[in-house]
Amino acid sequence: MGRESLTQIQQSLIIGTLIGDGNLENRKLNASLRIDHTESQKEYLFWKYNILRNVATKEPVIIEEVHKQTDKVYVRWHFRTKALPELNFYWNLFYPTGKKIVPVSIAKYLNTPLSLAVWIMDDGYLRNDCNAFRFNTDGFSYKEQFILQDCLKRNFGIDSKLHKKGSYWNIYIPMNEMMKLRAIAASYLVPSMSYKLSPRNDFVPKLVGAR
Repeated sequence: MGRESLTQIQQSLIIGTLIGDGNLENRKLNASLRIDHTESQKEYLFWKYNILRNVATKEPVIIEEVHKQTDKVYVRWHFRTKALPELNFYWNLFYPTGKKIVPVSIAKYLNTPLSLAVWIMDDGYLRNDCNAFRFNTDGFSYKEQFILQDCLKRNFGIDSKLHKKGSYWNIYIPMNEMMKLRAIAASYLVPSMSYKLSPRNDFVPKLVGAR
């Protein structure tokens, strides 16, 4: 079976998740999608589970892990899909050498408001110092950032910039593009994740020449 046996909603969720926090695992013959989120994102994880329920192995479970150095307990929620031939398409697309990449052809697949919204919920946040937005794309190469920028521009008409964060590069959506981003994706966000695109009321822009 091809990926066409997955619903359009499932395909959009999978694409947005793979650009974000989700990972595929090669389970012998077929691939399986693994999804983990923190306790604070429990509603979001169950939303994903409900969309993928018919291909999931079982209901989400809570996992507690103790940090060896600090003894702090970290709680997360987890579920995985069955190992499915339908997911082999995504494995070949995102893991051609076994390591996750941004496919050169990503614009063919990250092309619905839902796929963009999932990427936002997985990997985006409003900056603390302004009402601009940043995608945590640290795990991708400098060249792959340009591929994602091209996808944002081509499919959604959103202009972005590259900002350096330590030794990594991130995709940055400036304030003058935020209305466009919200118009496309905000209505698809899970209620508990709506803060990702909510304007910060405490932000006061600096006036040119002000001291």
